[in-house]
Amino acid sequence: MPFWLVLVLVIGGLFLLGFLYDFAAKRKKWRTDFTEEPQQQLSTSQRVYNELSLQQSLRNSDHHNS
Repeated sequence: MPFWLVLVLVIGGLFLLGFLYDFAAKRKKWRTDFTEEPQQQLSTSQRVYNELSLQQSLRNSDHHNS
């Protein structure tokens, strides 16, 4: 089987899976909104705490990797 045919089948299969997932999600009204909405509901102090803890964990991770 030619390589281009395999490539077309794989890409077509991925498109088909995406279409089927989208169709089922719309039909069953699945929530697929992965935006930062919960972050907007936090108070300013909670957002600052979250940001500082993320920066601290990043610094700790970089320190252990070097």
